[in-house]
Amino acid sequence: MSEIVIAGNTSGSVTIAAPDVAGTTTLTLPATSGALVAANGSGTIEATAFVGDGSELTGLNIPPSKSIKDLEIRNTNVTYTASTDGFFVANVTNGGAIYGGFSMEIDGATRVWSRTPSTGANGWCTGSYPVKAGQTYRASRTGGGAGEIQASWIPFN
Repeated sequence: MSEIVIAGNTSGSVTIAAPDVAGTTTLTLPATSGALVAANGSGTIEATAFVGDGSELTGLNIPPSKSIKDLEIRNTNVTYTASTDGFFVANVTNGGAIYGGFSMEIDGATRVWSRTPSTGANGWCTGSYPVKAGQTYRASRTGGGAGEIQASWIPFN
């Protein structure tokens, strides 16, 4: 094995080593000053920026795209626990009554609060919030009115 050792100015050194059976390999250095990207001891390359669109990269471990399963209807005033990541969606119609509304809670904290228009005005509101697997979620009525609340769960695969 052939090596080139470059000593540091005050300490240490950098060694460039060719394998015993090297074949014919060329290392081309840039014509401008800069730094080379190198792998750490575990083979991981750490960098803050790359140039290009990544279309020529190979050997990447990218998980398959997530997809949405069928929509699942949920009751209001019932606490559910998410078995997968997904979206919790709720909407309310006020049916001409005063201030029909709902709140959406994730892990016990209100994340969405809504209210429809006042008496005599037909209106509706929709809210959604992302939920991670293991989190709890629920929709509850807020305000008065005869509005109808609909809640749905959209799980990801």
